[in-house]
Amino acid sequence: MKLKILVLIIIFGILISGCLGGKEEPKQTTTIKPVITKTTTTVKVVTTTTIRTATTTIPANITATTTTFIISNVSPTIDWGNCDYYATVDLKRICMAEKTASAEWCKIMKSLNNKDICYYKVAIQKKDSGICENISGTLNYECKAVISRDTSICDIINKSVDRVACAAIASGNYNTCNNLTSSIDKDNCYIAFSVRRTNYDACEKVRDDESRDSCYSDAAVNRKDSSICEKISDRDTKDGCYLGVSGIIADSSICEKISDTTNRDSCYSDVAPKVGSQDACSKISDRDEKTMCYMKVALKLKDASVCDKILDETTKSICKGSIS
Repeated sequence: MKLKILVLIIIFGILISGCLGGKEEPKQTTTIKPVITKTTTTVKVVTTTTIRTATTTIPANITATTTTFIISNVSPTIDWGNCDYYATVDLKRICMAEKTASAEWCKIMKSLNNKDICYYKVAIQKKDSGICENISGTLNYECKAVISRDTSICDIINKSVDRVACAAIASGNYNTCNNLTSSIDKDNCYIAFSVRRTNYDACEKVRDDESRDSCYSDAAVNRKDSSICEKISDRDTKDGCYLGVSGIIADSSICEKISDTTNRDSCYSDVAPKVGSQDACSKISDRDEKTMCYMKVALKLKDASVCDKILDETTKSICKGSIS
């Protein structure tokens, strides 16, 4: 127990230093699932919180009319708004790019894949094919085809599955995927359609069970709709779906639907500090996880009374001392 308390104190010290040093910028761990692949791996989702100080890059030409900046004497930080609910900086920037309809956010993306997705989303949103020129690979042609509603642009693409998927997405008709002969290619075409069009109806066409569950999970997160998670068969994938949606809309009521205790605790621990919810922390089963949750909420609210809910007296004292 003493060792656990010591670990909590060390983590809390890092947490405090992160809050004082500016907006938290999590370590980049974004994984974009390849569209053209049959094999997908489902793992039990257990979120952890990585806390470190960092300076956030502000894109050029973004004015106060599109977003609000908080300037301190330590380092510039961004008021991400609800985009701060996303786990990685690149995902936050994609969110801000859509929110402000500005491709400037895309220019500073760390991942080339994420940068392409960012430009794609803004181009489609603004119906500006000129922005598509910033995109690499086949997504460039797909972007132009969707905006112009001209499926003939897709004919430039060499790989058949990408070409047919492009035509399906540009026309808004996922039945175009039936032109493919391979069941694997058809599945990936349906998945691509679902992702680009945020249309989960196409997921029903996916024959492989694991891929279909993954399609529904991606659709739920993209649409921020936890009800889509109910269509998933595999328990772990369904838990991950609920965890993903709850994280980006900061709704602790979704956590109740998670069957695995560890994942459910992680869900509450993730959502609680985002909205300053003591009630969410109280629903956590693991004592140490609950303690850290109260610490983070106390810092979020700058309210030392939240520390009173911590059972260990030493940790409670440190919590209060950091707020006062």
